[in-house]
Amino acid sequence: MNKEIQEKAEALNACILEEPVIQEYKKYKALVEAHPEFLKQEETLKTYQKKIIQSKDKGLDTSSLEEEYNALMNDFVSNPIINNYMVLKEEVNELLITINQTINQYLQDE
Repeated sequence: MNKEIQEKAEALNACILEEPVIQEYKKYKALVEAHPEFLKQEETLKTYQKKIIQSKDKGLDTSSLEEEYNALMNDFVSNPIINNYMVLKEEVNELLITINQTINQYLQDE
């Protein structure tokens, strides 16, 4: 990557990091990471997701797995820290998708 592009990429990165939604997300991410029980719950949910997908691929009934997953997920998101973290995570993802689409559109228009 040439120096000019690198500098512009770094400027864009700095601008993105200054966005209020990014700042708030980072705050909640730090709170989540400071609580190992949250990380463990998240890993458990991911494990359930994988089991459900694998079972569906094999044509197995997943209703009991899905019920367990939903109960765990409801418990997980009932925590205000987790709920805010997940909402912010989605907002950050949408922001990054929009930035990516905008850059791609400019490239196509050139």
